[in-house]
Amino acid sequence: MVATEGASDARIVSRALEILRPDVADFFRFIDVEERHHFWGTGNLVKFAEGLLRIDIQNKVLFLLDNEC
Repeated sequence: MVATEGASDARIVSRALEILRPDVADFFRFIDVEERHHFWGTGNLVKFAEGLLRIDIQNKVLFLLDNEC
């Protein structure tokens, strides 16, 4: 599972995987940031990660944080 700060980040990374590594692209699932989870900004994504830790989520989640200004 992959969590990004915004919907465009998820689309870009997903598309890049499809183009560059189609053999592993289907191994990754992106959290639906457009419909359910809006993590605009680093702080909100970090809070989401902390929340998953508190409820002891056992899934492997990759959190992608970028450095937008």
